Amino acid sequence: MLLRNFLLSRAKAELSPHISHLSKKTGAINQSIKKVTTYIDNIVLEYEGVTTKDYLTKRKYEALETVLSYLVQEGYSQVRQEHISKKSGISKPVINYVLTWLQDLGVCQQIKVRRHGKIAPSIYILTIHNNYLKII
Repeated sequence: MLLRNFLLSRAKAELSPHISHLSKKTGAINQSIKKVTTYIDNIVLEYEGVTTKDYLTKRKYEALETVLSYLVQEGYSQVRQEHISKKSGISKPVINYVLTWLQDLGVCQQIKVRRHGKIAPSIYILTIHNNYLKII
């Protein structure tokens, strides 16, 4: 899907009152990441016969947790892969692999955005998040 001249700030302002936000208490993000990784574990276990931690390399698993930390808060995120890479110290190809893998599993969707004819950061939506239907 390709959107033109999409402004996340405007969409956030319209969406914010209608979506449920993650609580601010300590550990809420980690608990949400564990729930999502458990869901992914079930999918990988069914098709590959191993857990996600065994299926992915240690570095890819760290990248998975990092990517999920951006997505679990509101169910979506518009962030450049370079930004995630710089913040976490994980290479961009590994981040890209994890995002593509999540899309293949059906856990994440990517919406490509163009702003003023130039490529803008894609929007990544966590399909198993409570806010998914409100975002779409």
